[in-house]
Parts: sequence; structure tokens; C-alpha cells
Amino acid sequence: GFFAPVHKIHKPEKPLQDWCEISIKAEDLPERLKNKALIVGINENLIPAGGEWSEDFLTTKIRDFGDYSITVDTVLPDIKALNVTANKNISKQKSIKIKIEDKLSGISNYQATLNGKWLLMEWDPKNDLLIYWIDEMMTPGKNHFHLEVRDAVGNESNYEVDLIR
Repeated sequence: GFFAPVHKIHKPEKPLQDWCEISIKAEDLPERLKNKALIVGINENLIPAGGEWSEDFLTTKIRDFGDYSITVDTVLPDIKALNVTANKNISKQKSIKIKIEDKLSGISNYQATLNGKWLLMEWDPKNDLLIYWIDEMMTPGKNHFHLEVRDAVGNESNYEVDLIR
């Protein structure tokens, strides 16, 4: 799953006092996946470090020594509604809770609408949780909720549901 050799930069246990820039040349990376590529740190898990392209090199800043390479993220962010389902009567609920996760590059942004109007949602990053505290925007009757979530390389997931209040 790597598109460059693994580059060993010093010893992972040694502290790095400041940010430093690394550039890694991609090898055999299909052009169609170039916009999904990122530099990752490699230990038990992959640690996203991001990257910007300059010709065949992906460049980013790192704060830790260790092993680094290039991989791609083509997996859509995961959206899981915790307390709503299609056509659910939510008149007794105080909130709508949605868990959003991305396994590799991380969540970049999200946008929620209710009946086509922008909706403020509270973000709890520790729990990967979006919360909408039900207010006057949720009108009596049928309401359409839509959530769009993007990761750092542009993969996008959508969730839509009609709710009754």
C-alpha cells in the first residue's frame, strides 16, 4: 500500500525540537490517485502527515523522527447516526447526535443543513461526535436533515434523513 520506499529518519525515540520539512518522491503512483496521496508516519498504525505536491515529490512538515512513506486514502469518511432514523418522531429529543470518523487522512470539514438552511452543530473531537441541540430551526412536522463530511484528501460522504417533530 505504499508508493515510495520507507524512509527511516533517525530514531523514533529521539526528540525533535522543532518542525522539519521532508519530501518523498512517489513511485508507481497512478495519476488518478495523486490527489488522494499523503505522507504517513509508520509505527503500529499509520499517522497522517499530509503533503503538498511539487512535481513528483510530496512535501510536508513533521514533528517526530521515525519511518515515513507515501500512501493513498480512497476510503470515504464514516457517518453513523446515533439517535435518529428515517421518519423518526423526535419531538421528545433534545439533540441529534452523529458520529463522524475518518481512518486515515482525518476529517477536514463538515456542513449540515436543516430544511435547506445552514445548521450549527457542536463538534466534540474527542468523541468524533457532532451534536445539534434542537431549537426553533426544527419546525413542527416533517424536517429534512442533510450532512456532508469531507476528509483531508477530498473523499466525501453524505447522510440524509427526514425527521418528524
